Amino acid sequence: PAILDTRKAYNISILLGHLKMSNDKIKEAVLSCDVQILSEPRLRQLESFAPDKKECLGFTRYLSDPSVLSPADQFSCEMSTIPNYTDRLRAMIYKLHFIERCSEIESDLKTIIDASQALQNSGKLKKVLELVLNVGNYLNVGSTRDPTAAQGFKIRFLTQLKDLRTSDKKSSLLHFLVSTAEQKLPHTLDFTTELSSVKNAARVSAETLELEVSELKAGLTEIKQAVNEIKSLPEKNASDKFVEVMTNLVMSQVFSVKTQNHK
Repeated sequence: PAILDTRKAYNISILLGHLKMSNDKIKEAVLSCDVQILSEPRLRQLESFAPDKKECLGFTRYLSDPSVLSPADQFSCEMSTIPNYTDRLRAMIYKLHFIERCSEIESDLKTIIDASQALQNSGKLKKVLELVLNVGNYLNVGSTRDPTAAQGFKIRFLTQLKDLRTSDKKSSLLHFLVSTAEQKLPHTLDFTTELSSVKNAARVSAETLELEVSELKAGLTEIKQAVNEIKSLPEKNASDKFVEVMTNLVMSQVFSVKTQNHK
């Protein structure tokens, strides 16, 4: 009898040839979350070839005597007895990348924080922005002291300075500001020396960073759900270390994700 289709059985046979372990040893490695034995490529293959609901139902007839099945079917039959089998595999893959991904996220966050602090603390930049505000108010209301004068401006306005040109199109507001700064505020012209960290921060994508944090949190939610389901099982295998291993990971994730959100 065969429960698996021919292609899936063939792929599992190849995988078993690479693993070179008995079904019991592989099952024990999954239960104990042993990523030394089960590398990421092997975990992804196991997940890809995991028995679906229909196949698991078919295997129930052979649990008492799986020896009548082919080696690939015997393996899948044995894996079908592991509660939350695919959840365990996904959690193990997640665990392998967690430290590395957190390290990358923390590095990007530090870059952004350093740049933000540099922008906030740059005295020369503040003087330049003050000049922009004053010139803008003078052009709009004729005075920097008028009650209707603006108290600030949106940062994107800086990108429009070069587009505000004189009637003869030969000069722009940006040219005027540079000329004024050279005459009135020459000490501010090298303000970029106080902003060396900003260039690095510009390479960090806020959208990508938010997506990575969201993915970490989503993975955390899935693992917590699997931990709760496995913890509530009436019968537990002595080799099953999933709850212990993943609870430790969950606790470290909670701290790390909260820290990243706070930042």
